[in-house]
Amino acid sequence: MGANIQYGNDETIVRTRTDFGSSSALCSNHVMRSGRHFAGFVGTGSGGFAAGVMRPVQIDRSDFSAVRELAIFSPVMEKFREYLRNKSTERWTDSNVHCCRVDTAGCFNWYDWTSTGYQLTSTGYQQNSIIDGFLNGGPFELLLDLDEGTLSLYHDGERIAMLKDGLSGEYCWFATVYTDLMGWGDASVTIERK
Repeated sequence: MGANIQYGNDETIVRTRTDFGSSSALCSNHVMRSGRHFAGFVGTGSGGFAAGVMRPVQIDRSDFSAVRELAIFSPVMEKFREYLRNKSTERWTDSNVHCCRVDTAGCFNWYDWTSTGYQLTSTGYQQNSIIDGFLNGGPFELLLDLDEGTLSLYHDGERIAMLKDGLSGEYCWFATVYTDLMGWGDASVTIERK
């Protein structure tokens, strides 16, 4: 979803080009409900990307009155939370962890689509957690362990941090690509099963 999206031949690459903004790819056909799931994310181009897990949803463009509403899309944007929440299923369970992501600067965020604003935790605003040891702009891997209810960050197969606990129900991988701050260039991300 978003503006100027292109997919690679095998649909493991999503790219956004030129215009300032962001576009997201949801792997909603690959739903994870139990067990351990490991995926790698590699970005290219002058923009950046974020990747993580979110509740699986099927987005229908006809639900929106204008294509312009979806020109910039990310599941972390507050304006889409009610829409995404209305796509819930019983398999989401009662966990309030609806979306988690890591960006190329090493910033980790998690979102509860039932609330507004930031999620306050005992360590402060979870929205701005910077991960120690993260290689800025480099490839990374994520391990979703639904038996333990955790999401962990890896680099070259080595665990860097446990990002979030309390995950239960069903999730899918997603990636958001965005152009640089001046609105130029392009960005792409490859999602690979590990």
